Amino acid sequence: MALTLPDGPLTRSERLRLWFTRRPRVADVALGLGLILVLSWLIQAEQGGFRMPDTLAYICAVALGALMLLRRTFPLLVLCLSLLILLGYILLGYPNIGLGIPLAPALYSAAERHRLRWPVTIVGALLFMIFAAALAASFVRETDTHLLSLFVYTLAPDIALMAAVIALGDTIRSRRELAERSARVIEATAQQERALAQAVAATERADIARELHDTLGHQTTVISMHTDVAAEAIPEDPQAAQRALGVVGSTSREMMRQLRDTVQTLREYEVSPPLLSIRALDSTVFVTSPLEVNAQIEVADQYEHKVEATAYRIVQEAMTNTAKHSATETVAVSITEQEGALEICVRDEGPRKGSAQSISSGMGILGMKERVSALGGTLEAGPWHKGFQVRAHIPLSSDRHQEEALA
Repeated sequence: MALTLPDGPLTRSERLRLWFTRRPRVADVALGLGLILVLSWLIQAEQGGFRMPDTLAYICAVALGALMLLRRTFPLLVLCLSLLILLGYILLGYPNIGLGIPLAPALYSAAERHRLRWPVTIVGALLFMIFAAALAASFVRETDTHLLSLFVYTLAPDIALMAAVIALGDTIRSRRELAERSARVIEATAQQERALAQAVAATERADIARELHDTLGHQTTVISMHTDVAAEAIPEDPQAAQRALGVVGSTSREMMRQLRDTVQTLREYEVSPPLLSIRALDSTVFVTSPLEVNAQIEVADQYEHKVEATAYRIVQEAMTNTAKHSATETVAVSITEQEGALEICVRDEGPRKGSAQSISSGMGILGMKERVSALGGTLEAGPWHKGFQVRAHIPLSSDRHQEEALA
């Protein structure tokens, strides 16, 4: 159990309590010695009883005190043994030491470590036995014993003391269990928050990975292809080589700009998605691609940003794969709106430079499928005749179609 220190300077009593709290064995020894001294003083007073105190009487007091050393580990056993020693002391007729003081530490320990059932049951059984013994004695001796007076004037202080220590022990136990439950709830909440943070971080990492793959992968392919074109054109067509090198330079500068933006975004812990749109394909991806693009784009002026960005990335990645893995020089791109959905198709005539299986199992295809799936759509990628085809179906927002129907 965690120990909470109070704010501000500690009083003398608080410092003493804190000192004993940190040294439980010392506290148990002090409690045991205190109980032995109090019981010895009561025995020495010789109040009540029909037998003079002797060594055995003080041995009983010492035994009751010594049991305090076990009260934390075996509280119920200590309570039962204390009760047996006290009953033996009473039956031997020694001077009266009461019921509450000898049993108070054991009752507190049992209530503090367990539920109320055991200490209350034991106290109730003890009082019942005393009442039954007094009742039997009144009949045997044929005396008019006032049993109610016996309980009110003789046992009432002991009953009050035992009830008080049981209530105190139960209160301490309840507070400890409440603190433990609160600690478990706090820990569970913290674990849930950590899991949520990890899930968010994983999602953000996946988004960043897709963005880097789609952007830098496409630009790297463009640079590589135009570098090859420039190398081949230098001897025979310097102007074509110069144009190719111009594309390489502009693409390299754009790549560096996007890298700086990405690093800045990560440093600022903000996600600022790039402004991508279907209309921007003609001035970016189509222009820088080494392939001849046959485009058929029949769409509305503007869709939601996520739809626009997804369509842009699908076309970009599909064309990047075509440039890397196909021997063709042309690619067909189709983006149309049909029955409340955006249909995207990117295909080439081939032939392939490598196996189609290696293309369809790459990270680019996986990233495209994740993007489309996040919008509730589907994507298929695979061989088409001698070439390769990517088809995507992206549902559009129902709100937009309702507005169009009302217009």
